[in-house]
Amino acid sequence: MLKKHLKIKMMLQTFKEKIDHWHFWILGLIFALALTVRLLGVDWGMPHNNLHPDEGIIFVPAYECALNHNFEVHEYYRPNHVSIKLNTLLYVGIQELYFAPQGEMDFALNYSEHFALFTTASRVLMALFSMGVVILAYAIARLWGKNQALFATFLFAVFPSFIEHSHYITPDITLLFFLMGVLWAALCYLRKPSLSWLFWMSFFTALAVCEKYPGAYGCAIIAAVVCIARLKKPVMILRDGLLAIFFLILGILAVSPILLIDFRTVLDVIGGQNRQYHLGADGLNFGQTFLFYAKTAAVHMGLILTISSIYGIVRSIKKKTKEALVLVAFLTYIVPISMLSVHWERYTLPIYAAGLLFGAFGVFYIVEDLQKVLNKKLIVSLVVYFILFLLPAVSLTAGGVAVCGSFLAPDSRILYQEMFAEMNVSSYNTIYDCNTPLDPGGYYGAFNEFVAGDPAQYKYGSSPKYVMTSSSQRDLYLAADPEVYGWIANFYSKLDSDYALVCLCEVENPSSYFWEIQNIWYAARSIYRYMQGAATGYEIRLYQLVP
Repeated sequence: MLKKHLKIKMMLQTFKEKIDHWHFWILGLIFALALTVRLLGVDWGMPHNNLHPDEGIIFVPAYECALNHNFEVHEYYRPNHVSIKLNTLLYVGIQELYFAPQGEMDFALNYSEHFALFTTASRVLMALFSMGVVILAYAIARLWGKNQALFATFLFAVFPSFIEHSHYITPDITLLFFLMGVLWAALCYLRKPSLSWLFWMSFFTALAVCEKYPGAYGCAIIAAVVCIARLKKPVMILRDGLLAIFFLILGILAVSPILLIDFRTVLDVIGGQNRQYHLGADGLNFGQTFLFYAKTAAVHMGLILTISSIYGIVRSIKKKTKEALVLVAFLTYIVPISMLSVHWERYTLPIYAAGLLFGAFGVFYIVEDLQKVLNKKLIVSLVVYFILFLLPAVSLTAGGVAVCGSFLAPDSRILYQEMFAEMNVSSYNTIYDCNTPLDPGGYYGAFNEFVAGDPAQYKYGSSPKYVMTSSSQRDLYLAADPEVYGWIANFYSKLDSDYALVCLCEVENPSSYFWEIQNIWYAARSIYRYMQGAATGYEIRLYQLVP
């Protein structure tokens, strides 16, 4: 019995030593994997310019700044100033280094004719920011241990939502990068309080604010770490607090001074944004929104990582109290974001990050606390390691590959254009939703063309032959509040009940599930269907109104 016990212990020790020996090789492979899955399909949707409704909010102002040789951005909506300015520099660089040497000096013409090149370059920039998130995850988790850092880095590398948003020219990944930068600098400040780390915390916060207003939460992280590090020196808390404010203001002035110069407009925009509504993303109170983000994070992480993250919080507070409290302060981002009037999955990215870090730490704490049992029984050890490490890793990897597949697959809005043209379905005889082959982008619903949303009462003379709908509209209105949107929901219901469905174009979109086995199964199914030629995007329905 003693020999068997020693054999198991030696096997586990040998495995750990091999991981330590190959640490940087494994890390390099993880980084390579992370970059690969972020670049695969980065040119999705080209050459169409409106398949994602939010990308134009960044690339249009960037184009205008590059065209007018003006680096001052007067957009206040998010405000996206870091992304806009970086893309401006990127576009100028492409023009001067690629087109100008060939004698093609007309930037507007080059941009119009090579839109796919400029847009793909912008998405590559987002992918690089996402790589920065993975690198920062390693730097942060390294404070808990080498193996914890490797596991956390892998989770960040293959996490499906991070991969998805890396393919969009939107501020969500850049905001996450800057907030992770604040967290990393805060943990470094905690280990060695200094003005340099205080400056970096403040500067990352300034970048976060200039990119997206919720980035101001970096101030809460700074306040937390300064109070924790200087707990016994109240005067130093005051000094570092004032210096942090000073550095923050300097940072905003350096990046985008217009946000301070026109501060009243910024406040008006922020106030207006929190009063806005958006179909399918509003109507929840604080508690419901908080629950939405908690549930979304749990589903995307899976059962094992959700449990281990909770365990990781408890054990980290006991073993690495100060560092854990700073990371808890980062996780508490869920509170202010739940106060907003709208809720989106993409707002959950910083919550995912905190959950994955605590989840990686929690797995190792569980193994540590079960060490006596694991050293005695090999079968139990294998089962525990499979459940804690392999199962969540395979689940997230499968989901990440499915997301990559969705960006490599054809989009339904583009794929079926030729088919409908052959069926003589066009804008002349069809009323259509946005996000359909007849209108790949846009924001318009077909129901607006009918009296009270009745398909039998066309507003403008004789009835069109067809109505084409998109699940981007149909599904949201059918699930919306009937007191507000009931007449629109009735429009789609009547199409189903009273008119012939001529064509149904189904799609395959990856999704996340709380149970790892279920998640692996559906991810594998999505991958298989993409390999068989399935389309992604929105489900398209064509109804015939008149013979």
